[in-house]
Amino acid sequence: MSTIKARAINSLKWTTLFSVYITISNSLGLIIKSRFLSPEQFGGLSILMLFIGFFQVFSDMGISQAIIKKERVVDEEISTLFYFNIIISAIFGAILFFSAHILATIFNYEIITELLQLASMIILIKGPSILLKAILEKELLFKTIVVVDIISDLVLQISTLVFLINGLGLLSIVYAYILANIVSTVIYICFVLIKLKVKITLTIKPKLLSPFMKFGIYVTGQSVLSYVSSRIDIIIIGMILSPEILGIYFFGKNLLEKIHQLITTSFKKVLFPTFSKLASNQGLLTQTYYKLCKYISLVAFPVFTGAALTAHLFVPLIFGEQWKSSVVVVQVFSVFLILKLITDKLTISLLYAKDKPNYVFFTNLFTTSVYIFSLFLFSKYELLGVIISYSLFTLYRSLIFEHLANKILQGSFSHLISIFREAFIGTLIMTTFAAGFYFVSKNIENQIFLLSGVIIISVISYFLSVKILAKETIEALISVVKKRIIPQR
Repeated sequence: MSTIKARAINSLKWTTLFSVYITISNSLGLIIKSRFLSPEQFGGLSILMLFIGFFQVFSDMGISQAIIKKERVVDEEISTLFYFNIIISAIFGAILFFSAHILATIFNYEIITELLQLASMIILIKGPSILLKAILEKELLFKTIVVVDIISDLVLQISTLVFLINGLGLLSIVYAYILANIVSTVIYICFVLIKLKVKITLTIKPKLLSPFMKFGIYVTGQSVLSYVSSRIDIIIIGMILSPEILGIYFFGKNLLEKIHQLITTSFKKVLFPTFSKLASNQGLLTQTYYKLCKYISLVAFPVFTGAALTAHLFVPLIFGEQWKSSVVVVQVFSVFLILKLITDKLTISLLYAKDKPNYVFFTNLFTTSVYIFSLFLFSKYELLGVIISYSLFTLYRSLIFEHLANKILQGSFSHLISIFREAFIGTLIMTTFAAGFYFVSKNIENQIFLLSGVIIISVISYFLSVKILAKETIEALISVVKKRIIPQR
């Protein structure tokens, strides 16, 4: 038991490290791609990644989770599952290849036909590594997984940059993914077969698949539903609007999601188990929930308000002039992402902990249905229609979830608003000082100076104001962060 505990603790450290790494890496990757790809090409990229991810969900068939769940997996089962994954990957890779033209036609972007066909190789190449990675996860060898995934990601980012510099456009992304998957698959095969001495023979016994498929089919179904629902906006916008509008939308939303991930990396995995342990203690659960709301608000309010205030400066400066059209997307979405941050990570974890998954399911079903309808309704307004639809969706979805949370905790919206008071006032003071600095310095042509000045003034004014308004909360928050980052001896 002590060995398992030690491995689990070690695994947590490595997965946290990788979460931080991949968030930073993806952010840098976004900057690189935005410098070389046009908004229209970004629209094509969103469609490309949509289908690569979709078919990869099927190529696993829930086998990974089934292996991890099973207490013991014998060599015959491993061999059978290994070849099964390869066959399934080949089948879905072939489906993507032969349906590429139809998919490109549906999304009114014929150029990606050849890209989708080429991308089918990614599905095939990744197939053999799925089982092997699951074996490592089963043994809690997350250090190895993280090292391999970081190597693979470095290959992906570096090769993407090299291919883009050489003018390959969207082909750069596909080539880079193929190369990165070849590297990771080869390393996984070598490590598992040589280091762990796992034996894969030519044994294929279909009857051994049954227990794994019974479990995996439901996992796959849930994964497909989750994948489609989380990307339904990309699907609808891609079908009814131009690739350029899709690219602008995808870029703006993707940029903010990177900031969102960076904020939530340190605590998102512990919310559900924490709330679950407190579920029977209503008083402590309520206290913990509202305390976390305050902590998150103290970070989310200034960060996303700051993003909205400086979007017109940092978007063209960092990503290029061609992305000026996405400034309004970043500005509007930043405000509503504050609500999403609290709802998605806190409220949903609370509802799950209180055994209310039906609340989450039906709320998402209703709000997503309304969102799809509004996208069609406002499609004639193009980008403005998309912004209106997404903003309304985030607003009414958050209000419904918070109503459910208040119902469970016997709280109220007025109490929730009072919790946000310090963060709101601090952000208002920050905005006033930042706007004042920008007004005084607006005639200065040096955009780097302006952006740096606004950020410095914002950070100082916000920190000093909340230090006065919520001194005890800030000290408690700093203490929590220190305990999370600095190892305890």
